[in-house]
Amino acid sequence: MKRERSKLGESFKNGESILPSDSTIRYERVFHYLARGAQRIETAWQYRRNLESA
Repeated sequence: MKRERSKLGESFKNGESILPSDSTIRYERVFHYLARGAQRIETAWQYRRNLESA
């Protein structure tokens, strides 16, 4: 059990994922889209704020 746990820790350090690769890619894509969407919303808010303050 201890050996397994240390292996998991090492894989996290190496940036490897325990999840199957296809699902990992799917999650990465989802997070990428979420991040991009959040960025768009943020820039829209900044733009709106600039218009209001002008």
